[in-house]
Amino acid sequence: MKSKQSTKSRARPQPVEVALGYVGRGWSPIPIPHRKKNPGFKDWQNTRIDENTVEVHFGEGPGNIGVLLGGASGGLIDGDMDCDEAVIAANVLLPTTCRFGRTSRPDSHYLFYADGCPTTKYVDRSDGQMLVEFRGEGHQTVFPGSTHPSGESIRWSATTTPDPATVEPAMLIEMFGRVAAAALLARHWPKGTRHDASLAVAGGLLRAGWSAAGTEAFIRAVAAAARDEEASERVKSVSDTAKKLAEGDEVTGWPTLEKLLGEAVVRQAKDWLRIGGDVAASAEGAPKKQADLLVALAREHCTFFHDSVRTPYARASNGSVMQLRSGAFDLFLGSLHFKVYGRSAASTAKNEALATLKGIALHDSPHEEVAVRVAAHSGRIYLDLANERHEAVEVDTAGWRIVTSCPVNFLRPDGILELPTPTPGGDVYEILSFLNRGASANYMLILAWLLAALRPSGPFPVLVLQGRHGSAKSTTARILRALIDPNAAPVRAPPRSEQDLVIAARNGWLLAYDNLSGLSDWLSDALCRLATGSAFATRKLYSDADETIFYASRPMILNGIDDLLTRPDLADRALLVPLAEIPPSQRQAEAHMFDKLKRSLPDILGALLDGAAMALRDEATVKLTSTPRMADFVRWAAAGLPALGYSEKDLHRALERSKAEATALALEVDGLGNAIIDFLQTTGGHWSGSATELLTELRDRADAEGRRELPSAPPSLANRLRRLAPTLREVGVGVKTTRVATQRRIELVRKL
Repeated sequence: MKSKQSTKSRARPQPVEVALGYVGRGWSPIPIPHRKKNPGFKDWQNTRIDENTVEVHFGEGPGNIGVLLGGASGGLIDGDMDCDEAVIAANVLLPTTCRFGRTSRPDSHYLFYADGCPTTKYVDRSDGQMLVEFRGEGHQTVFPGSTHPSGESIRWSATTTPDPATVEPAMLIEMFGRVAAAALLARHWPKGTRHDASLAVAGGLLRAGWSAAGTEAFIRAVAAAARDEEASERVKSVSDTAKKLAEGDEVTGWPTLEKLLGEAVVRQAKDWLRIGGDVAASAEGAPKKQADLLVALAREHCTFFHDSVRTPYARASNGSVMQLRSGAFDLFLGSLHFKVYGRSAASTAKNEALATLKGIALHDSPHEEVAVRVAAHSGRIYLDLANERHEAVEVDTAGWRIVTSCPVNFLRPDGILELPTPTPGGDVYEILSFLNRGASANYMLILAWLLAALRPSGPFPVLVLQGRHGSAKSTTARILRALIDPNAAPVRAPPRSEQDLVIAARNGWLLAYDNLSGLSDWLSDALCRLATGSAFATRKLYSDADETIFYASRPMILNGIDDLLTRPDLADRALLVPLAEIPPSQRQAEAHMFDKLKRSLPDILGALLDGAAMALRDEATVKLTSTPRMADFVRWAAAGLPALGYSEKDLHRALERSKAEATALALEVDGLGNAIIDFLQTTGGHWSGSATELLTELRDRADAEGRRELPSAPPSLANRLRRLAPTLREVGVGVKTTRVATQRRIELVRKL
């Protein structure tokens, strides 16, 4: 595209009024504030520009290529070395990456990917000279193919790599600070006392906890940038100083360097090197404790908070949220220490640092909540995509969108996998191609359950997949979980204790239990509480008196061959999906099917998000014709299903069919229910008496096999009958228990 200036000013072209964002291997136009000056800008908005077509648009006229940095270009950062000393120091201290510059300074620009880095300038305060500038969010830089104001061509370096390196933002800031400090010291490097200066730098850095290798690299950069002819001797000062420190001898440090270079210069260099007052005060004395260094590093790279049950957390500068007493934070802290000081931190030092950081998080930091995968905030729903860019989907009543700045503290437990970026206007019917006939027949229930799984709070129905061998129960569970909460272990064996269930709920949004052979009473009760929402309390590790409390409600999938809905309270919360056995001729290779699913996921997820947005908008206006057990779920699904092509009536028909199947199954499994129904047919539909009398009546009318299904004692009969009452009510049998004096009376009534 041509700029507006005349050909007479060809030697000093200005950037065109279009900025190109470099994203991966491609180029795409990004608007900048000056677009109003360019009437033809909107013609560029849908133009795809790459390395093969850039000459077509920029090859004529005095036009330069401007690149908008930061989020618009995928987190691209440009490090500009503005003086010769910085160019030399960067060549020593910065890692290999994509580089360019003008003819006289070919390696003055270093490109990196680092999300969220602000533009930072390093200026020598003594004379105002810009040393280093790294440009980030919202800033622009001129790329190769352009002409510098001096008239020199801007070209890629002969030693450049094809793509920019990816660096953590905090690490990038630290690296550029070292380059700037080295350039600053080189500009003021004394003549005649350079060896004394290098000894002082070595002493100051080693006492601050720097590794010998890191200190040598820094002094090598200073000496090279100062064009010190005895650079190798300056580097040797590090080993000499380290040896003296090890032997307990005195060495020089920052005070000596201040005498040689001036207090203002040294103070500025220490600021850029992040060596604060504590270290400076002890520069000529003992080194800081490793635990103190770890605490300082953690506070520099993280913010801290605690949740409502006083669990301490750290939030890193890249957005990662970690529990302090977790393997993830231990690795993070150890990695920080190794990057800065070149050696591992001792376990005792890390434990001491963690104790301090825990106190900071609990007593000197705000209260904030955490979430896994799905959460609500200020009337909006957020779905964590769990990618490296820390993107989330924001859903509100107007629709949904991808955001990079999310107000929710999302945890990323081990095993959590990335969700694909959803596609607007997707088609939810693509799910059908991955389900067998039984699941397809209950497609409405599956859609309602998926919509519920995008709701940030319960109650959630339990999806029960039941069928014989070869009915794709496990595969169906894996497919459904991949749509909402993909995990490295998508389906798991049943928990052995309530504590295992709580841990799984802490570390995942959606729970899927595989190949269950019936459900024990305790597990059935625990699943009911987790579906509806309940608090779970377990004893803290290494504690006799303290409890850890966790309140949760989670969407769940259960699958098995055996009848799983034997207890009415779980059946009342379940969506039963019977799966038919798949004929051998219709079976697919699993790898091929999941490869197809991966391509369809963005469309399916986009459609489900459309349903969630509609549910969020219309939920309050839905008037249910009846009030089922999980009315909140039904109201949510009824509000969202129209976006997917279904009505509230369709939903109610599907729920009634599922409820009837679950009721029939519960009565079939529990012999007591059928025994009572048969008994009432002989009494005219009404009976009243004690539990002992009822048990006698039932035994008298049952054959030998039927007696084995009956309770062994009257109290057991009363308890089972109490649990069975909701199921019996579904088939028209009312159960009423009263107490007359000291005797409990049971009344049974059937509507004939």
